[in-house]
Amino acid sequence: MHQQDPASFQRLFAPGTAGSGYAKRYFTELFAVPATGLRLDLETHTDQRFLVLRGHPADGGALCDAWPIQNSGGRSALSAVPLTTDLCDAGS
Repeated sequence: MHQQDPASFQRLFAPGTAGSGYAKRYFTELFAVPATGLRLDLETHTDQRFLVLRGHPADGGALCDAWPIQNSGGRSALSAVPLTTDLCDAGS
């Protein structure tokens, strides 16, 4: 995230969960407005692990996105499949 490297970010996703341009599009949107305090945390909610990105966009408010971590071919990988619950409003 901090290096703004979409190719490295794309490789974190399990096959079939994110289209080939997912990371590039995500970074374009994320860095369209400068953000401060970006941090990545591993969190567990209801026995599921997530990678959670939080920060503060320069135009105000809060930034929060979360990706489930799953087993993919014997390795941990992210999934870009939308969450059924809003982790960012879960009080974390």
